[in-house]
Amino acid sequence: MQPRPTRPRISHLLAALLLAAFLTPFADAPLAHADPTLQPPDWVRPGTRLVYWTGTHSRQSSGTVFVPDPEGPIKDDQGGRWRIVYRGSDRGGSELGPVAGTGYSVVDVVAIEDGRVVLDTRALTVLENRVHFTGRTGNHHDLATGNGTWLDRARLQRLQANQLLPGEATGPYQLADGLPLPAALFIRHAKTGHTIFDLATGAQATDFMRARVTPGKTAGPSGKLTDAKRETVALAYLKSLRPLNLPWAQGTPPDWVARTPTLRYVGTKSVRTPGVPQLPQLTERLATLQHAGDTYTLYHETVYDTLAGIRQPASNTPIATGPASLGGYWIDPAELQRLRPGTLLDRDPITGVTVLLGQPLRQPNGDTVLPIIEQGSHFRNVFRYSTTTGVLAAIQQTANLTTGTIVAELSLQNPPR
Repeated sequence: MQPRPTRPRISHLLAALLLAAFLTPFADAPLAHADPTLQPPDWVRPGTRLVYWTGTHSRQSSGTVFVPDPEGPIKDDQGGRWRIVYRGSDRGGSELGPVAGTGYSVVDVVAIEDGRVVLDTRALTVLENRVHFTGRTGNHHDLATGNGTWLDRARLQRLQANQLLPGEATGPYQLADGLPLPAALFIRHAKTGHTIFDLATGAQATDFMRARVTPGKTAGPSGKLTDAKRETVALAYLKSLRPLNLPWAQGTPPDWVARTPTLRYVGTKSVRTPGVPQLPQLTERLATLQHAGDTYTLYHETVYDTLAGIRQPASNTPIATGPASLGGYWIDPAELQRLRPGTLLDRDPITGVTVLLGQPLRQPNGDTVLPIIEQGSHFRNVFRYSTTTGVLAAIQQTANLTTGTIVAELSLQNPPR
């Protein structure tokens, strides 16, 4: 089997998230002209959600290898057979071994337009069974493959008919949590890992990535110093594929979106610890419009924190908003006005995160805002939308940590008219 030239980005993104403990936006290649003859699987539509479990670990050189085996379950395009061996694993055949950091990558399809699919990815970390919101990013990609998140329909149908091209291999596979894949496509990436797709749905099922690092030196029995070579290993595997069914997902962008180049939010961020005085710091969020399509928008979001009187950027992230977005920069106001406050909209069966409609609040300027609340075991995001314009008018984010509670509260300074 020969390495494929490209690989998906699921574990690439999650490795950065879990190792650095904050969202690092990935650099996308320029969006190529879409091939109208290539289409995604039928389940790819606005409102679809994929949830991946993710884990990272640093360990002595090990990992997975493909071994020739005439009785092996994996068959390549030349008729050769293979099996996977988990070399150096101490977890009874697991690809990853004991993990140092785990979490979830939540991928939402928020819009489809002109051969492009718009994906919003949330990162959740899990610490001692506590789910924390780490960050989010979003962008548009080629609809046929979703930046490697699924196989295009023609390729999927060919593989299901057992018609393999050079470099492809298929066979059964057992996912890390014990879920079997009766038929899977295996793609090797030279020495960096492999990706596995479920041939029943075409969705990426597993992405395993490893990168050799040399953190320092170690002394052998004779006292001689040698490189202490270890690997950083990241694994993502699919836990759930389902519709999210947000009630505003059929809406369209409000008229003001295309003529509003920047949305500016200002507020405070503070750490609340019992018995310790609060020292709120100023924080600012600028959302600069990069692209306005008929059904979706792309923003470049920059967060600035003011420390010791010095304003400095804290993060730069691409953010996508579409009809099926949760916590985007706008919602069609006609859809907002039809919502029933107090309704529980969703409870994710994997992450446990809920989405709830709060009670409308009358503002001093006469406008009414409707809160949409996303809540996990140890975080709470409140997105308040103007029912008149549909703009995201205010944001409150709460993170419950062992050392205290971090609260960020921001409000829009330039509301559209």
